[in-house]
Amino acid sequence: MPYGTYAGTFTARLYQGIVGTAGSLKDSENFTYTAIVNQKVDVRLGPATGSYDTASSIYNINLGEVSNGASGTFAIFLKANTAYTLKMSAASGGYLTSATTSDKIQYTLTINGVSETLGPDVIIDQETTKQLYSKVLLGAISVAAGQDVEAGQYSDNIQFTIIAN
Repeated sequence: MPYGTYAGTFTARLYQGIVGTAGSLKDSENFTYTAIVNQKVDVRLGPATGSYDTASSIYNINLGEVSNGASGTFAIFLKANTAYTLKMSAASGGYLTSATTSDKIQYTLTINGVSETLGPDVIIDQETTKQLYSKVLLGAISVAAGQDVEAGQYSDNIQFTIIAN
């Protein structure tokens, strides 16, 4: 249910009579109820073949040996009951970096087939209508072959943040 305050009234009626026949109304009472649904947004990450229920807040993609090129896939699962903005921030701006060398490995990131700019606070999805949302965005990371770098372990940290609007 979309967020907001919901209110309604109902009437309880008490009849007297024999079961299966129309009885006579003896009493009635009107009731008013109010329900408050708070804004809720959530984003999770997992394998492209996963689901919201099997995903988590942290997901690691191991590209393996990247000298001949490499790629990996993942999914972004989001749920919201209001308008939202989904942002992404890449710590190293499109490069895999290493703690043991100053070399960098450039990579590309696509989400739902669209190449994304890697940097701070990049908006990758946004909805402006107050309603229920349940989405899966498919992502892929690719490293081109032929990048001449020193051997080592390289990584980047990409953070996804969802904000209720």
